[in-house]
Amino acid sequence: IWFMRSKTVDRLSLKQTLDYKPEPLKGINIQAGDTGMSLTRLTLIGNAEINGHIIEVQSADGFIEERTPIQVTRINNGTVYVIRYIQQ
Repeated sequence: IWFMRSKTVDRLSLKQTLDYKPEPLKGINIQAGDTGMSLTRLTLIGNAEINGHIIEVQSADGFIEERTPIQVTRINNGTVYVIRYIQQ
């Protein structure tokens, strides 16, 4: 109880706020229409290699098995949405 009432807690607490926004795609050039390969099973979210970069992607096409060709459909707020890519 003494510890909670002392100024020690105030000295240990964070006094400033962090005002940055993480940018997971910073420095990576990925656009809608790019193709790649899923590295993990995309059960909504997983990893994929697109343009030589390994990134986290979200499936817009249900479950996608690993080592399946994928295509980027859109990028929204740093989230890359992909579907199965069927080569024609």
